[in-house]
Amino acid sequence: YYFNLAEFLRIFAHAIDISDKSPSTATRILFLIQNIKTVVIKHYLRQFFHDHIPVFGLLASFRILSDQDRGLSSSHLTYLIHACGRNAGSNVPFKAKEWIPDQCWLNCIHLSEGFSAFNSLLESVSKKEAWKVWWEREAPELDALPDLIHLDIFHKLMLFRALREDRMMTVLHMLNTEVLGEAYSHQQNVFSDIEELSTVGTSSMPLIIVFKLGFDPAALILNVAKRKHITVEAVTLAKAHKGVILSLISKGEVNGSWVMLQNAHLALDVLNDIENAISKTDCNTKFRLWVTTEPDEAFPISFLRISAKSMVQPPVGIKNTMQMLAFESTSEEIIGSSDAQKWFKTFYTVCYTYCIIHERSKFGAVGFSHPYDFEVTDWNTTVSYLRDHVVDQDGKEEDV
Repeated sequence: YYFNLAEFLRIFAHAIDISDKSPSTATRILFLIQNIKTVVIKHYLRQFFHDHIPVFGLLASFRILSDQDRGLSSSHLTYLIHACGRNAGSNVPFKAKEWIPDQCWLNCIHLSEGFSAFNSLLESVSKKEAWKVWWEREAPELDALPDLIHLDIFHKLMLFRALREDRMMTVLHMLNTEVLGEAYSHQQNVFSDIEELSTVGTSSMPLIIVFKLGFDPAALILNVAKRKHITVEAVTLAKAHKGVILSLISKGEVNGSWVMLQNAHLALDVLNDIENAISKTDCNTKFRLWVTTEPDEAFPISFLRISAKSMVQPPVGIKNTMQMLAFESTSEEIIGSSDAQKWFKTFYTVCYTYCIIHERSKFGAVGFSHPYDFEVTDWNTTVSYLRDHVVDQDGKEEDV
C-alpha cells in the first residue's frame, strides 16, 4: 500500500472544485469538508483489498471523531486491538455472574478502570439481569443496551470488544457507515469501478490493477474500452519483447489507444524502462497504460509513485458477483440484437447458478462432497457457449 502524493493532491483539488457553493463562509466550509471526505475516501477505498477496508475505515473514523472533541485518545484505539491483555489475579474484583466468561469479565474491568464512560459498567452488569438477555441474543447490536445509553457508536464498539467480540465486525461496519457516510457505503461496489479509474487517470499516469490469484481483471478493462469505443493492445509482460512493449506504448500515445500489460509481477525489471517511456506529457489525452499484477513486495516503488491503482478481487456476496458478471458479459451487440430477451432470461439463470456454486464452494466439504475451484475461466466458457447457441442462431426461434 503505497499512495501517490500527486494523485492525492489532484483528487483533493477536484473535490474542492465540485463542492457546492454558498455565499456563507461557514456553509461553504461545511460543504467542502463533507465533499472532500466523500471523494477522497471513496477514491482510496478502491486501493484496498476487501479484508483491509474495515481497518482503513476504523482509522479514518477514529481520526474524524478525535477532531470532534469526543474525548478519544490513542488508548481507545489500543483497547480495540488488545482489550484486557492480562490474566486474572488476586486483585481482580469477584465475578458476580456466572454467565460472564472470565475473559469478558477482565475486559469489563479494564473498561471500567481505564475509561470514564464505563465507570458504572461493573455494577450495572452485576445487578441487572437484562445484560444476560442482551448478551445471549444472536444480534445484540440491533437492540438497545440495558444500560449506559449515553454511549456513542465508538464506545459501543469498545463494549462489544469486551463482551461480544464475535459481533465486533458488524458494529465496526455500523461505525464506519455512520461516520464516513456515503463514502464508506459505496465501497462494496468499488471492485467494478474500472471505468471511473480510467477517468481519474491521465495519459502520463499508469493505472495499476492489483488482483489476487484466481481472478483476471483483463475482461473488465476490455469491456470498459469496448463501451468507450477504444482499441486495446494487450500483451503479457513476461512473454513480450521489451522493444515490442515500448513500441505499443509509443503508438498508443499518438493514436489514443489503450495498452494493457498483463502479469507485471512476472517481469518487474521491465517496469523501469516503461516508466521512462511514459514520462513525457505531449501525448494523446485518451491514452491509458494499464498494468495488471499480483501483490509483490518487489514491485518498484518509483513506478507506484507515478501511478494510480485499484485492488480487484472476486466480489463478496451473490448480488455483487452477479453485478460484476453482468458488467463483464453484456455487450451492446447483445442488447441491440433480436435475441436480447431470450439472452437475458438464459443469462440470468446461468449467472445465478454460477454465483450459488461459487458462494457455496467457500464451505469446502460442507458445500460440496468433491472440492472444485470455480474460476473465471469456467464462467467465460459458459458465456461463450451461450453466445453461440442463443445469440448466433441466425434467426432460429427454437427455445434454449
